[in-house]
Amino acid sequence: KSGRCPELERSRRERLAMGAGVNSEELASIVHLRRELHRIPEIAFEEFQTSARLLSELRTVEGITIRSGMAGTGIVVDISGDRPGPCVALRADMDALPITEESDLAYRSTRPG
Repeated sequence: KSGRCPELERSRRERLAMGAGVNSEELASIVHLRRELHRIPEIAFEEFQTSARLLSELRTVEGITIRSGMAGTGIVVDISGDRPGPCVALRADMDALPITEESDLAYRSTRPG
């Protein structure tokens, strides 16, 4: 265990979210989604449930263009601004390592190694 105080960590997350323009309800939804995905880890190129779940969530967002099936399970999202300027690219992995999680967290993996 990290030895961190859950109340302080929650407070830190809330401060970071507020700085990003995320309200407490949206933050709770994001945390729920992250924990939901943590329960169903999938190894590289087999993230079918993860990809489907993320696509389901992304399709509720207005003003973005979604391309799926990149390298099989990958997703690309284009967010267009209303002003000209530089482009920013972000990349995130959604695959899991083939290990057995040794945790008693409520959102621990439900799948063995």
